[in-house]
This record gives sequence, structure tokens and C-alpha cells, in this order.
Amino acid sequence: MGYLRTVLVILFLAFFFLFGLLVRLYIFLTKRKDELASWRAYYAYVQWGFKCVAFLSGSKVTLIGTEKVPTDRAFLYVPNHRSIYDLILLAAHTPCAFAPVSKMSLKKVPFLSKWMKLIHSIFLDREDVEKGAEMVKEAVNLIKTGHSVLIFPEGTRSKVEGEMGPFHGGSFKIAIRAGAPVVPVTIVNTGDIFEPHAPSIHPAHVIIEFGDPIETQGMPVAERKVLPDTVKEWIAQTYEKDKELI
Repeated sequence: MGYLRTVLVILFLAFFFLFGLLVRLYIFLTKRKDELASWRAYYAYVQWGFKCVAFLSGSKVTLIGTEKVPTDRAFLYVPNHRSIYDLILLAAHTPCAFAPVSKMSLKKVPFLSKWMKLIHSIFLDREDVEKGAEMVKEAVNLIKTGHSVLIFPEGTRSKVEGEMGPFHGGSFKIAIRAGAPVVPVTIVNTGDIFEPHAPSIHPAHVIIEFGDPIETQGMPVAERKVLPDTVKEWIAQTYEKDKELI
């Protein structure tokens, strides 16, 4: 059954990209004069695609705390990272659209890279310090123009379910420099969907919990310095609580 799910996902993605050509043309012709409306329209199509992929994976998603997510301003999503399905399920189920910070290698993937650019995905080269500074600047500009941003502060996927790497402080500079809130996100059990048995896709029960927004506007310097550890600690504690729901 796992390999059948993989085949169905591949077939759907082929349809998604082909039909997407018509969608892109329609959005370009109807919303090209309103950049923010255009972005939201592109994102809506991508979100629908991710919802279909999530459905085909057979996974059940339990959402907690969606009422805490701001709806009146842009902000920075900060989740833990275990699987490629983290981004898929977040995009499928988060209450507000976001521009993801993604690894540079995805920029080379045909068709996918084009759609990532349309939703303002920011491609990060982890080996280039100057490019990292440019990424922060680009993300700050996006937030200031009304686009929420998502970044995985660990920088790469954890190899073990329930374990997290260090949260890099540079990720939080985006929110601090934009004067935007940070919304912590805890993701539980995506590791069971794909990585342990790739390319076979297995269903899993996934928990996604959103925390209270952390205001960075006017935040004292001392609190800014420990913000990565504060967010990581909340995610770790929430993970231990939510894993009991699996």
C-alpha cells in the first residue's frame, strides 16, 4: 500500500504542474496589478496541492492552537524540523499563508522551483555567510510588505523523531528586524510518514500545535539573545505533551 501511495502522489504532482500552467496564466491576467493578492492566489493553489498530497499520504493531522495565529499582520513561523512532510503538512493546514525559507538545492528542481518562486520562497545557501545575510534582508522585506515567513531554525532535518538540533539565532533576526511576532510551532510524528521507508509513503497521526505569538517589537536585548532557546524549550515541552496524543 505504501508504494501505491507513492505512485498516486507522483501522478497527482504531474497533474498539479500541468494544470498549474493554466492557473498561473489566469492569476497573471486577473491579479497582476495587486502583488499581495497575486501571491495569495498562487499560495491558495499550492496549498490545495499540498492538501491533496497530505490526503494521499493517508495521514491524520490534529491541529492545536490555530486561534492563536495572528490574522491581522505578518509574522514569523518557527517550527521544529523532522521530515520533508513538515512543510507539506504546514502549508496544507496553517491558518495563514507564508513564504518558506528553503534550501538552495530545491531551486534546481524543475517545475517545483517555479512554484516556490511564485509564493516568494527564499532559497538559502547555508555555506555562504553573505547569502545568509541577504536571506534575512529579503525575509524582513517580505514581512514588512504583509507576507508571513516560515523558517526552520535548526537549518536541517533531525535524524531522530523527538530530537532537535540547535536553533540558530540568525533565523530570529528576521522577526526582530521586522518588528514582527514569532509564532512557535511544534510538529509531532512526521518522521513516520516517509524517511524511514522511502520511497514508500506510510500514514501517520501528526500533531501540529501553534504557540502564543512572541512579540519582538521593543524586546529587551537580553531577551533577544535567549529567544532561540526560549522557543526551542517551548517546542520541546509541547512535543513531550503532544506525543501522548499519538
